[in-house]
Amino acid sequence: MKITAVIGSQRKGSTLAIVRSVESVMRERYSDLEFEYVMLMDADVRMCVGCFNCLARGIEFCPLKDEIPSIIKKIKSSDGVIFASPVYVINVTPYMKNFIDRLSSICHRPELFNQHAMVVSTVGGFGLKQVLKYMKDIAGVWGMRSVTELGLATPPVKNFPPELKAKNDLMIRKSTEKFMKNLEDKGVLKPTLGSVIQFEVQKAIFSKSREDLSADYDFYQLLLDKNYYVEASVPLYKTLIAKTFGSLILRMM
Repeated sequence: MKITAVIGSQRKGSTLAIVRSVESVMRERYSDLEFEYVMLMDADVRMCVGCFNCLARGIEFCPLKDEIPSIIKKIKSSDGVIFASPVYVINVTPYMKNFIDRLSSICHRPELFNQHAMVVSTVGGFGLKQVLKYMKDIAGVWGMRSVTELGLATPPVKNFPPELKAKNDLMIRKSTEKFMKNLEDKGVLKPTLGSVIQFEVQKAIFSKSREDLSADYDFYQLLLDKNYYVEASVPLYKTLIAKTFGSLILRMM
C-alpha cells in the first residue's frame, strides 16, 4: 500500500501532525505501508504564470521546469493520496492553491482514476466546510475513485481543550477507517452522476473544434463513442441525463 500526502501548510504545525496521526492509524493495519510526504513549502513548485500551455497543448509544454512532473508521478504510483491544507481566510493556502492551478490540465483531461483521495483541513475559526468542499470537488474533477473528508477544529491556543483533542482523535480514526475501506475496494469503477455529467459536458465542448484547445480536442476525439473516460460501470440513466446536459451546454454556446 502506497500513500502520498501533499501538504499545503505554510508551517509544520497542526495539519502536518494530523496527517501523521492518519499515517499512525494506517500502520496499525498495513505492515507494508509506504507513506511519503510532499511538503509544498519545501518543494520546488513555482507560481503558475497563466500561460495556458498545459490546457491548450499539454502539461509537458509548461515553461516552468520544477518538481511538478515528479509529484504527479508520485501521485500516479500511489494507491491513495492525501491533500491537506489549513483554512486561510475561507480558502486553501497559497501553496495548495498554486499546486492545484499547476494541475489545471488534469481538470480538462482527468487521469487519476486508480487513486483514492483523502482531503484534510484544519481551522481555528470558520471556513472549514468551504475548504473541504473545494478540495473534494477538485479531487473528483481529477477523476479520483473516492474522496474521504477529515476536517478538524484546531484553535491556536496554548491550553488545547482535552475534550476537543479526544473528539479530534476519534474523528481521525473514523475518517482513516473509511479511507482504508475505500482503498481496499478493487471493484469496477462506478462514477457518480456528477462525474458522468462532467464527462459528457467536456466531451461536447472540447470535441467541437481543435483550433484553441488542441490537446482537449485530441483527447476527446478518442472518447466519442465512450460513456466515460475509462472503463467503468455507468448505468444508462446516468448517461442519458449527462448527454442531455451536454446538449444543453452546446446550445447555449
